[in-house]
Amino acid sequence: MKEASKSVVRRLTDVRFATRFFVGAGIDIGAGSDPVSLYAEQFPLMTALRVWDMPDGDAQKLATIANESLDFVHSSHCLEHMVDPMAALARWFAVVKPGGHLVILIPDEDLYEQGIWPSNKNNDHKWTFAIYKKRSWSPKSLNVIEMVAKLPEAAEVIKLEKLDASYRYNLPPLDQTLTPVGECAIEMVIRKRLPAEIGAGGRLPRKGTLSRAEIHALTGLNLGPAPAPAPKQATKKAESDPRLAKAVALHQARDFAAAEKLYRAILADDPGSFDALHLLGVAHRQRGDSAAAVDLIGKALALEPASGSAYGNYANALRDLGRIEEALQACAKAANLQPQNAEPLFQRGNLLRDLQRPQEALAAYDAALARDPRYAEALNGRASTLYALGRLGDALACYDAALQLRPTYVEALSNQAVVLRALGRNAEALAAYDKALALRPDFHEAAVNRGVALSALGRVEEALAGCEAVLAAEPTHALALNGAGSALFALDRLEEARARYKAALAARPDFADAHNNLGTIERALGNREAAAACFTRAIALRPAYAEAYYNRGILALDGLDTNAAMRDFDAGIAREPAHMAANRAKAMLQLLLGDFAQGWKQYETRWADPAIAASIRSYGVPRWTGTADIKGKRLLLYAEQGFGDTIQFARYASLAAARGAHVILEVQPGLKRLCEGMPGAAQLVARGEKLPAFDLECPLLSAPLAFATDLASIPRVPAPFRVDAAAAAAFARRLGAGHKTRVGFVASGSTTHKNDKNRSIPMRDFAAFAAPGRLLVCLQKELRASDREALAALTDVPFFGPELADFADTAALLSTLDAVVTVDTSVAHLAASLGKPTFVLLPFNPDWRWLLGRSDSPWYPSMRLFRQPTIGAWMPALAEAAAALNALNAQQQAVAI
Repeated sequence: MKEASKSVVRRLTDVRFATRFFVGAGIDIGAGSDPVSLYAEQFPLMTALRVWDMPDGDAQKLATIANESLDFVHSSHCLEHMVDPMAALARWFAVVKPGGHLVILIPDEDLYEQGIWPSNKNNDHKWTFAIYKKRSWSPKSLNVIEMVAKLPEAAEVIKLEKLDASYRYNLPPLDQTLTPVGECAIEMVIRKRLPAEIGAGGRLPRKGTLSRAEIHALTGLNLGPAPAPAPKQATKKAESDPRLAKAVALHQARDFAAAEKLYRAILADDPGSFDALHLLGVAHRQRGDSAAAVDLIGKALALEPASGSAYGNYANALRDLGRIEEALQACAKAANLQPQNAEPLFQRGNLLRDLQRPQEALAAYDAALARDPRYAEALNGRASTLYALGRLGDALACYDAALQLRPTYVEALSNQAVVLRALGRNAEALAAYDKALALRPDFHEAAVNRGVALSALGRVEEALAGCEAVLAAEPTHALALNGAGSALFALDRLEEARARYKAALAARPDFADAHNNLGTIERALGNREAAAACFTRAIALRPAYAEAYYNRGILALDGLDTNAAMRDFDAGIAREPAHMAANRAKAMLQLLLGDFAQGWKQYETRWADPAIAASIRSYGVPRWTGTADIKGKRLLLYAEQGFGDTIQFARYASLAAARGAHVILEVQPGLKRLCEGMPGAAQLVARGEKLPAFDLECPLLSAPLAFATDLASIPRVPAPFRVDAAAAAAFARRLGAGHKTRVGFVASGSTTHKNDKNRSIPMRDFAAFAAPGRLLVCLQKELRASDREALAALTDVPFFGPELADFADTAALLSTLDAVVTVDTSVAHLAASLGKPTFVLLPFNPDWRWLLGRSDSPWYPSMRLFRQPTIGAWMPALAEAAAALNALNAQQQAVAI
């Protein structure tokens, strides 16, 4: 039956509905044919009512309703139909203006469903409700008290009542809403507190005083004649001026022009009105004139220097003007004047965070939380500071605490997602962004950052689409332009990405992130000077920008300016000690320079990178770092990165065995056959197979640190791998005997390698190694489309890619060759480990293991290195390698004769 109509009779006896609750413009959710507006004459202060039903969209989200745009929200028997009633309640509360009301009717589970679930009275009911129960017969029961407790702290419960006055408990089971008078509901009325009330902890009495005559009329007390007035200093008559209340109402309705007109009228009559000066200053700040706000609030404080709230507003205006130190002083005064108020300390924390003083900011947030442990904003600020300090786990816990207090706190949800992204938990980050956007669909920042999480999950096209959707609504949204640029960069659409970054900077010239990102594009396009200028500009805008220092360091390293690179890596780490990429880059540079003592130690910072940390093992046994005696111990050495790394560092099994350890070596499945019988490995296991028991563990790339490896003590293990003689003989027969020399080659590695663009060479360029009597053999397992065409153009080049099931097959093929020419791939490590003459072609800025300025490798005696003389210049390196190969082949033939 029509529950809203039925409730009108009861509500007419409660004057609050007509004079407070149904006042102004509102919305009636799910009203259908029974809106409250049918009884508009009973609620004369109701100026407008919009009915929201199914054609209008999802009532849980109210996507087209702006936050704080309505004076009241009414809903009768609708919340039980929502998929997530808590999210719906929070969203409905969000659209109400401060001072407005939420009026909700929902069925009481005992009065309506009467112990039956699923409901046999309305099959679309998804939930049942009780005001409070410790135990319910319903599996979908919600306690209204607990729901209300999860609303923001602005929620003031005015009314929470079980409506059973007309309910007949003596009847058998019956839907009593079908009777003319029966209400089977819970009614709640929630008011949204004004911002000043939140800071003060509740409603405060109106300012001003009652006259003695008024006190007598109200109470019957006769206080006698008034005392002689004190000497007049400031009239302050505006404080009892009825215009002030009207001005405040207009101010709260955000009609700043009308409010300011009244404030100025009051000040024209009484220039000493503290309230008019103070509130006029606040209004100026709210419409963007913080300079006028500072002037006006400063004058108000000269009249009442003990006003903590005025000092708080003064601090905000000073912050807007960049006068941060003065703002800090104002916050300190506000905090001293309001010893129970946490807000000034929260403001202080924000200011200290602006000043890049995170430890002091943390202390300020902690002080605010000591005053108010349920201050969600302070928890959010504290979490952001912890994130800046690199304390990601603590930051995440702090955001969780803020969201426990306020599940609909969209800023905290978005910030939580940022931390989850930094921890590599991108799926969880995506879920947090989705929740924030469900609560606030127009939260563009979250929509753009959601794209970052999507990109990390490989869903780059979706990320781009999300940014484009924001730009469709707001074409100059700098963050969305920047996000679209990043997505286009990931899709290798570099020119389009550059255009987006430039558009972001046109919209917001001081956007440090966009300058930094444009620098990465310019670097990728080979525009080194432009890239350097971008990174330098980003640092100038944000002096603590660790990522920009890192990127500038990488750019310097591209040109082998190692001193400049090291300065920038150190600068980035100084500003953000947990910056994973900068820490790892510094380690790589130290190793490249041959500083193994510091480099191996610094390289241990790699475990902070979630992508690498995923390969670390946790078996409850100690990590061996080289200090403990391993004689008689079972030591697990395990692969953690690529095939080439495992081939290079598997030699440490022999060193561990020489110290008396029983070595268990775990390798990638594709390397197991190759490593069978490896010296030093007592047991060999492929990753994914069950491991035997062991006492200690050590990742292979941590073994050099454990053994204190330097350039003079690199272990040289001759012929660590055994070759399948039968497989080698089969390959030799297929290659034939009619060639003087056989030379294997690799032009490119994996397309997913982060440095593939710099280390791979077009296969057509390997024609430089063709010579009479020489057989070129392609050693690649896979071919790119361009390589297939180039391979077809090379005469009689065998290709066994599909037959190379694992590295044992590759080793068998390598054993039949006289030499190998390769870019920096795993084949280089394998060929050199087998003792084959191996010519490695290196980019101008090589991988750390090849060091600088040398043509040999201390890791492999049979290896020769050929380096680009300048960035991107492969032809000189190819020509030098071809000449060296010709000389080697001539020498080999001479020996054979």
